[in-house]
This record gives sequence, C-alpha cells and structure tokens, in this order.
Amino acid sequence: MAEGQTAQTAFFDVTINQVTAAEEIEGYVPENSEHQFAIVNVTIKNTFEDFDSIPMFCDDFELTWEALEGETTFPEYQFYDEQLPDEYSLKYGESRTGNLVFIVPKDVYTYQMKYYEMWDDNFIGNTYYINFSLPKE
Repeated sequence: MAEGQTAQTAFFDVTINQVTAAEEIEGYVPENSEHQFAIVNVTIKNTFEDFDSIPMFCDDFELTWEALEGETTFPEYQFYDEQLPDEYSLKYGESRTGNLVFIVPKDVYTYQMKYYEMWDDNFIGNTYYINFSLPKE
C-alpha cells in the first residue's frame, strides 16, 4: 500500500492518505459488474512560489495497471461530496484533501497513479508515479 507516500512535483506535493475499494458509492455502481471503485484519498499542497495560485483538475492524475500496457484511465468526475472537485485552485502554501475515484477491475490489486508536469507553454516536464495496492477482500 502507498499510504503516506508523497510525490514532490515542481508545483505541489501529493500524498496518498488512504486507498480503499468499493462496489458502490452512494448508490452509484460501475456499469460493468466486473469492475469496482478504487478510492484514493490524497492531500495536495501547493509548493510553487512563482504564482499566487495554481489551477488543479481531477484529471491531472491518471491510473494505470499492468494489463493496460502503459495506457491510463482518468478519475470519475465529481458525483459525491468527498471527491475532489473537477476543477479548483490552490494558493501557495494551501492544501486540499479529498478522494480521486477510479473505476478498476475487481481482480487487479496493484496500480500506479501517474502525474506529469505540464507547463504553461505545453512543455511536459517530469512524470511521477506512486505505486499502491488495493486491499484484497
């Protein structure tokens, strides 16, 4: 499990606080019965001094696992209160905690959450991965 792991990017620190799996969230279920929700609770702290605030989007973070062979999937857009908003800003030094919710196969337990730095001029900087595992029932 990656709980407590922090990735330090050029813009922010992201820490995985907790990882859980759920077959339904507040009445919502994945369309495919072979899938479940992976709920990744994160804290994101703006560490970028050059701007007063940075824009954040839920799809800044992607998820991959071995069977995807390098392809990724994005989190679900916000459908319940504990998720991070689809779009928000963080002032320098400010942090925000919330859930990223991904739809994943029930029979896969090991994942990588991915973030890559995208600068204003569309320059792609470093790519960061945080490995985590879902608990087996």
